[in-house]
Amino acid sequence: MSSPPNKLNVHALRWQDRQLSVLDQRLLPEQGHYDIFNTAPEVAEAIKTMRVRGAPAIGIAAAYAVALSVQQHFKLDNTAWQQRVYADMEILAASRPTAVNLFWALAVMREALAVVSDSPVNAMIHKAVEIHQQDIAANQKMGEMGADIL
Repeated sequence: MSSPPNKLNVHALRWQDRQLSVLDQRLLPEQGHYDIFNTAPEVAEAIKTMRVRGAPAIGIAAAYAVALSVQQHFKLDNTAWQQRVYADMEILAASRPTAVNLFWALAVMREALAVVSDSPVNAMIHKAVEIHQQDIAANQKMGEMGADIL
């Protein structure tokens, strides 16, 4: 929906205000356009249509999509919400059947979902953010190690 504020601060994925913003990678490098998603099926479609590219980004997007699903379904029905979340996870899995990181992220989120109790929305958002932050840290470390070699 909007262009990145500056070229040095571009993020493929952003979690803000309980929504997922995805940089439409099909439009790069000519445009820096973000789409905003509120549901897991929307994110699945973004993965399927290649708006999200790259194994880590696909996995992270899937983790956030599960958080969106919990947020949506727990609010609507706090008794049968988990079945709806699992259905959304199947939709996500079908979006890119060969994406290893997608299935890894779904497995991590499924494990977290199995043990969540009091506050599932916050717990699942926290887990998705944690997955994202771990990826950022790993990439920063690789960059530092590469810079040391150069």
